[in-house]
Amino acid sequence: MVEYINECVDCKSIGLRCIGSTCPNRNVKHILCDKCGAEDTIYQYESEQLCIDCITEMLEEVE
Repeated sequence: MVEYINECVDCKSIGLRCIGSTCPNRNVKHILCDKCGAEDTIYQYESEQLCIDCITEMLEEVE
């Protein structure tokens, strides 16, 4: 899943001018695992975006 997070660093508190809604830190894109929410390396698996741990859990071992 894609989530946009406000990662504002409060520029005014460190003496910089805030650029408001055009600031790249306002809406930072994060891609999270659809199943567990981990922000790790994400893979497209069937119709979901999953981390390797969740993909491994879904696979069945063949004897």
